[in-house]
Amino acid sequence: MLHPRALLGILTLPVVRRSLLLLVAILLAGTLAFHLLEGWPLLTSLYFTAATITTVGYGDLTPTTTTGRALSVLLMFSGIGLASYTLADLARLTLRGELSMALREDTLRRRVQRAEDHLIVCGYGRTGRRVARLATEQYRFEVVVIDRDERAYEAAVGHGLPAIHGDATREETLREANIDRARALIVATGDDRTNVFVTLLAKNLNPDLHVTATAHSREGARLLKRAGADEVVFIHDCASKHIVRAALAPLQLRITVRHTVDEIRDVMSIIIGHGGVVQGVEYYTPPLRTPIRRDVLITDMREVLRFVERLERDPDLRRALERVYELSENVHSYYVIVHNEEERKRILRELDRRDYLVGVDLTIDEILREIERLREEG
Repeated sequence: MLHPRALLGILTLPVVRRSLLLLVAILLAGTLAFHLLEGWPLLTSLYFTAATITTVGYGDLTPTTTTGRALSVLLMFSGIGLASYTLADLARLTLRGELSMALREDTLRRRVQRAEDHLIVCGYGRTGRRVARLATEQYRFEVVVIDRDERAYEAAVGHGLPAIHGDATREETLREANIDRARALIVATGDDRTNVFVTLLAKNLNPDLHVTATAHSREGARLLKRAGADEVVFIHDCASKHIVRAALAPLQLRITVRHTVDEIRDVMSIIIGHGGVVQGVEYYTPPLRTPIRRDVLITDMREVLRFVERLERDPDLRRALERVYELSENVHSYYVIVHNEEERKRILRELDRRDYLVGVDLTIDEILREIERLREEG
């Protein structure tokens, strides 16, 4: 069923609005003319005008004056002409995709209104597009785009992203993007001065918001830091994924666990099943203090199952992994991204309940001491 706002979006399209205004004008003119010429009540005049324009012609009313009949003929031709004109406009709208665009905009507008724990991306240029795609496709975050350029806005909507066509340097635009409920803000416009102003305004509206801003010059980077940006990235020196990781840094946990190779699937089902994204694993080899870090990106249990199946098919790989586990008494750490505090609590609570959890955000020294303790007990 067509949502009222979607209908409003269609009615406000320029060509539809023009056709509707012409139709209303003819209805009003015909109603007033018949009222004056034939002496009919206004409602009767409106009824006869509508019947004439639509060529229904019920025959229950007939003009008695020559002028009234001439007016009826004029209305018949103008009504048919207007109907053809309106249908042609609607056909052009459909062919150009403007009608579907209005419907899509309405759906995405409602997603903007409901958004929370989301990322706001200011600027949908080359960098903004890559960042938004990475955040949604790989990290499964809701992203709200802000751009004052109409083409950029339409591109964001075309890519299925909730977007606002507005100026991010205006308070009402950031409030429309639910900045008070956002998880992080990424400022990626093409102008350092704009980025500075957006950062200042965003921090004023939500002091706890984590702001990552791109800079195109060293002076711009310095000003962004002074404006309160938590992370400043030189756009030419850093890939989009590093921007996203910087923005999500406050959401990353180092979860240290203890489990065997056979329990990998169980532990991963707890983390991923409760919304977490695994983006790194650390293995410890005491007495060396530097862990072995392996970067991964696991968002789906199917990836875990494929790895487990590979271990079953390759005994040498399984034995090598078991030796690494033995060096640290089966203790290792996962770097996990969560989308909100509730996901964090659920993951840690379930890991603790199943006796897998060693600690959260422990230092290397704390982890090595725990491994030593387990070794002495064993």
